[in-house]
Amino acid sequence: MKIERGVPVMFSPKQVAQILNISRSQVYVLLKGGDLESVAIRGCRRVSEDQLVRYISILES
Repeated sequence: MKIERGVPVMFSPKQVAQILNISRSQVYVLLKGGDLESVAIRGCRRVSEDQLVRYISILES
């Protein structure tokens, strides 16, 4: 699968949990609290690569 330039990569809460090394339920806490932004696609939550990078950079500052 080839990803086009400029098209955001989207991660499921499970993938975000693996990347951040936290539980999936903790990801939902971050989403509900507004700490991490997401979009709903046909009822499924997805976090863009840009939002994930932004969240990590906030943690590092």
